[in-house]
Amino acid sequence: MSLVLLGSVDGLSSREIREIILLARDCADREFAPMLALRVQSLLDDFHSGIRIVRAQLDGRLVGVGLVNLGGSAAPGCVIAVAPGHRLRGLGSEILRYVRKEVTSGKIRIWNHGDCESGFRFAHAHGMKILQQLHLMEVRNPLSMYPAHLDPRADCTIRVVDSSDLPSNWSQIVDGSYLSSTVATELAARPWWPESKIVVAELNDGFCVALLVLRDVIYRGVKSIENHLMAVHPDARGLGIGRDLTTASLVFAREASRGFSISYVERRNAAAVQAHLNAGFLTVSSDTVFDYSW
Repeated sequence: MSLVLLGSVDGLSSREIREIILLARDCADREFAPMLALRVQSLLDDFHSGIRIVRAQLDGRLVGVGLVNLGGSAAPGCVIAVAPGHRLRGLGSEILRYVRKEVTSGKIRIWNHGDCESGFRFAHAHGMKILQQLHLMEVRNPLSMYPAHLDPRADCTIRVVDSSDLPSNWSQIVDGSYLSSTVATELAARPWWPESKIVVAELNDGFCVALLVLRDVIYRGVKSIENHLMAVHPDARGLGIGRDLTTASLVFAREASRGFSISYVERRNAAAVQAHLNAGFLTVSSDTVFDYSW
């Protein structure tokens, strides 16, 4: 077994990138964890944000990979994938050891996509603590089933803005959401990507009460829209604003001819879960984020 540590993902060849993607897809299919493949793809695409990679090879074949994002302001996010036929051999722990060498802060966040049993055993063995528990929810309907237009509350306006036109209180909305403080900090530092669509909900007096960030992704092999962030001001919860923003995501999916609309929703946020169910979303898997310090 040989472990190869690269400085960044832009040092990979197209063949090596394809090997990593195929490994992630194989793990995702086995664990029914579609976001695993999407997250690995996103990290491979994100050249500019300080991605480090560890590859584990056996007889020239890729059998494990670790990717860690050192570019955020919060604790670096990490994903580790080991080929199903090569688990229970300490390979994940060896990859984690190499990842730790790259992280000077002594703290990372590790995803367990699909809430697989082996992932929980791995986390327990290394003393990791649960930070977040999320539902992955999706809608896949013929385009004719998506809403054709928005019909928000009479006293509310929903509009698309760019990063230079964000409402002055947007950070308060994020900080007041169900997001953990760690994730909120990361989003405050970098809440949008160039390809994102930023949507705000404002009352008639111009006060912004909610924020929605959508971005294009490849999900289950097709172009889709991810509800990357949806947050509603604490004073505006229970008014149907979350429902209107959830509907807005489907309208934009229809307009862009996207195959899926997907959303991560915190399990403890019962109102958000119900808003998605009412809009036609189904829960397809559950993921857990662990906090790991050493």
